Amino acid sequence: MKKIISALISVLLFLNIGSILTFAEENGKTESYRIYVSANGNDEGDGSVSNPFATLKKAKEYVKTLDKSKGDIVIEIGDGTYYLDETLTFDETDSGTDNCTIRYVASDNANPVISGGRKIEGSWNDEGNGIYSISYNRDEKLRSLYVNGNRCFMTSNVAKAHGGVNKTVINEGQADWA
Repeated sequence: MKKIISALISVLLFLNIGSILTFAEENGKTESYRIYVSANGNDEGDGSVSNPFATLKKAKEYVKTLDKSKGDIVIEIGDGTYYLDETLTFDETDSGTDNCTIRYVASDNANPVISGGRKIEGSWNDEGNGIYSISYNRDEKLRSLYVNGNRCFMTSNVAKAHGGVNKTVINEGQADWA
């Protein structure tokens, strides 16, 4: 009985593998272009493995110039953090065709991070009681802060009046912090 079940499983596995191989052969496409992106790259480069682009935006723009009738296009993204200054938007002009699939993939053993945040660099000051500060010049509101992958919260202070009641309104632009 065990031999019959074992033989049946072998036949089923063979049929499944055979159907997968047939599917791959029928739908297999050749890869015509492989473009490389590296956190240490240069957008003046040509996107080759020896001269990769530095940004996804540049790779995306370059893909639009390629002949999509020749086969698939793979954009290989290296390890590192890729900071975006603006939203990276894809539309139908960034899609493939019947003859071409466009794929963005991580390089082997790479864990690329695509971030809309900005890295704050400099020397942190220990203010005591677990509070640290750093000078950060910005022209936009700081929406969130992460330190070593953990979300942190900005300190706050509630001022209490020592006298009469008064109402003060500060409008946007009236003070540099408003």
